[in-house]
Amino acid sequence: MLDNGFKNDVLNTISKRFISIASLAIILISAAFSSPQKADAQLGDVYQDIIMATKDGGQGLQGEYKLRFASISNVEKEERDGGQGKGTISFSGNTVNVSVLGIESDGDLISGNFTGTFAASSNGYTMTMGSGPSENYFLNLSQDGEFLMITRGEMEGSDSMHDQLVCVRNNPQRLFTDQDISGTWRFRNFNLYDIENNFDREAEICYGNLVAGSGQGTLQITCIEWDLNSESGTIPVSYTLQGNGETAFYFPGEQTPFFKGQLSSDGRYMITSSEESDTQQISVAMKKDPSKIHSTAGLTGTYRFQVLRVKNFSSSSPRAYSGYGTINFDGAGNWTGSSPYFFS
Repeated sequence: MLDNGFKNDVLNTISKRFISIASLAIILISAAFSSPQKADAQLGDVYQDIIMATKDGGQGLQGEYKLRFASISNVEKEERDGGQGKGTISFSGNTVNVSVLGIESDGDLISGNFTGTFAASSNGYTMTMGSGPSENYFLNLSQDGEFLMITRGEMEGSDSMHDQLVCVRNNPQRLFTDQDISGTWRFRNFNLYDIENNFDREAEICYGNLVAGSGQGTLQITCIEWDLNSESGTIPVSYTLQGNGETAFYFPGEQTPFFKGQLSSDGRYMITSSEESDTQQISVAMKKDPSKIHSTAGLTGTYRFQVLRVKNFSSSSPRAYSGYGTINFDGAGNWTGSSPYFFS
């Protein structure tokens, strides 16, 4: 179902929240806010978003991409659940093949291979997996062809489902080295914890920089939690990078990575996710070009965005939203936008 009245609230956050532009091919936005605020100074409804946008004009969707996904279902019910994982998605002609491996919030494994079709549309691309209406996905490709985002938000009977996939182009012939990951990365994280817990669920959005090199790095991070309190810090991390572009990041003294990910074939984008059952996470990072200076005048044209949002996630009546739309920038600090939204 569509909640068109909800779109203005989301679009209004775009201009006043945490926008990161490391590449004009894609934009990352995160937001956490209360609307409206109650008269007694207590929080009103609390929303937490991750919004990703690609500049319009991405064409020629073919080849193989590595993906990371987060999935949440029935957030408004007691039997809510989630899942996350990784995989590969390949496009050939008008056929799409998907292979995924992950874990559900109850600890069950997710594994499967799926086939469907895709086609260009006025909103980018659409993809159909299976024959049911709940298997329709919306795709947007960056102009450089390196980053692909995929969303689904549907009702099937009384069940709600929200999927967000982030994908980077894969080049099996490419051998990655530490030079590819060294530098500064700007990132956005969307994290849900203990989704099946009726009392201690938490959500947070995080943003910041990852500075990496020679297997070591620092995470300069700010996280905004369900109560809109924020925590900031600089955390030392270590990492590994395999020749195929797979990454893993570790906190000091830990043997288990706090997230794993994948570099794009050109080394400009990195996608990561958790591989723990109690955490649904989706994260995108863009490598900063130290020679690039961004300006208001440089931000022009149409961008197509996708959003994953939770409302009052830690309360007794949580909701989830996912959707897609367009943002138009005029290069003078002004923008217009439109978006349909699916809701739980």
